[in-house]
Amino acid sequence: MANYRELLETALNQGARSTKWNIIIPDKSFDKTLSLLAKDVTLPNVGVKSITFKYKGREIPIGGQVKRTNEFSVSFLTDSEHKIRKFFEDWVLKFDARSYGSSFEDLRYSSSLKSSITNEGSLYRNITIMQYPFDCEIDMDSNVKPTAQYTMYGCFPTDVGSFSYVNDNESILDLKVQFNCTYYQRDF
Repeated sequence: MANYRELLETALNQGARSTKWNIIIPDKSFDKTLSLLAKDVTLPNVGVKSITFKYKGREIPIGGQVKRTNEFSVSFLTDSEHKIRKFFEDWVLKFDARSYGSSFEDLRYSSSLKSSITNEGSLYRNITIMQYPFDCEIDMDSNVKPTAQYTMYGCFPTDVGSFSYVNDNESILDLKVQFNCTYYQRDF
């Protein structure tokens, strides 16, 4: 993945967007950690439910319970070999492979997915989302600190988006992946 990342960063000159997103996903089944660039990130919502109090013909809104969603999405910049898409598809398919009655056509592929599930906890991962300013270099060797960082706990993908192919040399494929998490926190 490092060659893909270097090529993409060179081609985009660090990307034409106001911020940069780096997504860190540990892969327990292979003892490695993925560091992927993202085009955009949609963080979970947080809000307050209001309660309406009626008093002398008036309706007075009062803040009630805090409501949080556990869904977030990331649009990843993809590679030409679709390795990133395969990673997320395999992750989703592991939920089906854990059962005895698998719906896979290819039994060899199904058994390799089953063998990569060491326990139920290996299906859920903690994802770190880091935001960097536009004018910095995102490099593993640099000491640039992100401007914001979130840790999403107990994550798993719920939807791996489809590709839309356009016969345009300026288009870069992105892959939208929807996630659920048990909870999240802003680290800084």
